[in-house]
Amino acid sequence: MRLTLESEMLKKRGYDYNRNGKPGVFYLSTENVPSEITPRAEGITLIQLKPEEIKQLANSRGDFVYYFKFEEFKIDGPKVTVSLDHIPMYADKPAWPAGGGGVVVEYMKRDGEWVGKEVQRWIA
Repeated sequence: MRLTLESEMLKKRGYDYNRNGKPGVFYLSTENVPSEITPRAEGITLIQLKPEEIKQLANSRGDFVYYFKFEEFKIDGPKVTVSLDHIPMYADKPAWPAGGGGVVVEYMKRDGEWVGKEVQRWIA
């Protein structure tokens, strides 16, 4: 889970998705996350919030907040599949709609290291 999240945050760290003047700051929903995830990559700040806290943040802003959410974590023999979305949480009365995206990565262990292969990506 951490590898997928770090990879996606590193790809997006130069963008200010939440228009808060803080590129590299990301939110992660605690939904579907078994424990706290600590990214090891520099230049990234991860704030883990419950879904209702993300909703409160969106409402306080009056529009939306982008956040990461794990949709699936599946073990199938030696293969591990991780599905991660980067989507908006809308305020009750959003100013405008925003799109999202996601990625599915399959991991296999090779020479003691987890190696991931992107098998699907979507953008809306």
